[in-house]
Amino acid sequence: MNNDVKADFTLLISGLLAEGMVALGVMKDPTTQRTEKRPKHAAYVIDILDMLKQKTSGNLAEEEAKVLEQGVHQLRMIYIAELNRPPEEKAADQPMPPPPENEQGKEEKAQEGTGGS
Repeated sequence: MNNDVKADFTLLISGLLAEGMVALGVMKDPTTQRTEKRPKHAAYVIDILDMLKQKTSGNLAEEEAKVLEQGVHQLRMIYIAELNRPPEEKAADQPMPPPPENEQGKEEKAQEGTGGS
């Protein structure tokens, strides 16, 4: 296999940490360029990182263990802060639904679709 990027544990952890940050709304989603909070997904990512931490205990280089430990801690602290935010602050984060179409707007669209008059 010819890869330009060498498989690296720190790179794997960094990718998961970035995924968690996106899920917590700290970073924009690179595919949509939008910020959206998905705490359930963030919790899932934290659980995966915890599992990796447990399964690799004693088998990591010092730098790898440090990146994993500090990254999980940071992600967990942001997650806890998000859970403890007052409901009114969380509601302000929700994207606004599109405005309802009024009757006049519906009539104009119907006329445009039939050639209008």
